[in-house]
Amino acid sequence: MRDNFYVDDLLKSVKDERTAIDLIQNVTKMCKDGGFHLTKFVSNNQAVLKTIPQSEQRVFTKMKEISNKEMGERALGIHWDIEEDTLGFSVNIREKPNTRRGYLSMLSSIYDPLGLISPFILQGRRIIQELCQGKFDWDERVSDDLAELWEK
Repeated sequence: MRDNFYVDDLLKSVKDERTAIDLIQNVTKMCKDGGFHLTKFVSNNQAVLKTIPQSEQRVFTKMKEISNKEMGERALGIHWDIEEDTLGFSVNIREKPNTRRGYLSMLSSIYDPLGLISPFILQGRRIIQELCQGKFDWDERVSDDLAELWEK
């Protein structure tokens, strides 16, 4: 419980149904003993869901029917498509000026507390590093070469 709660959400992945069912029962009992009532359970396994009263399950509409962009559940900024059992990110980068400040603002706006998309934003971090080492002013326009690299 100490390692898998984030605020009021328990996020845990286990390898089999029996482990999941036991985990749910044990955590529910521990929370109940402490005066807390867990609800909104979600699982991509129907056998696990059958052990949870419907009133305790998270009710959701198939998000794909609503929008192709928003799929399934969200946890820690990550989209979980329950049916496909895949993780995804929705990054909405607003246009910022081609400056050190603008690039840092764009990079900082990406919420990825688990570091799952770090490999994809590494090049952006390298550009920020180069701008810092080159002692670029915060609002100085970057070179066309760096701007082109940033766009890629």
